[in-house]
Amino acid sequence: MTTLASHRTEVPITARPPMPYLFSWLDSLWPGDLDLMVRAGHGIRIEEFTRDGDFVVRAELPGIDAEKDLEVSVDHGVLTIEASREERTESDQRSEFAYGTFRRSVMLPGTVDESAVRAAYSDGMLEVTVAMAKEPAQRRVIPIAHGG
Repeated sequence: MTTLASHRTEVPITARPPMPYLFSWLDSLWPGDLDLMVRAGHGIRIEEFTRDGDFVVRAELPGIDAEKDLEVSVDHGVLTIEASREERTESDQRSEFAYGTFRRSVMLPGTVDESAVRAAYSDGMLEVTVAMAKEPAQRRVIPIAHGG
């Protein structure tokens, strides 16, 4: 009778997940200056909060002429801030400032009164205040038409 011994070969696991290598490879193809431009972009940094029963949006917009280059609008529950800054060339050195048109939209809570919006600009900060509705919207049952 022949006895067969199981012969087990252990293979060390040295495989690493492919994603870090992929990201590293992509990073090596992405120029640093382009990365800075994409991150800086034409975004408007904002913060949202409630104060004294009002919904408030603050936006950083340094170097904007509020009378000429800034517009705030509300349409169907969306607050939109649009600003523009013309490019000025001070020297031939590096500039990380963003120029052109900037736009940011914010979905307003369903309990605001869109007809009561105030905006103020001071020291590079825009503050938009939207009054909350006095009475919350009531649930309404919608009648269903039957075919025929």
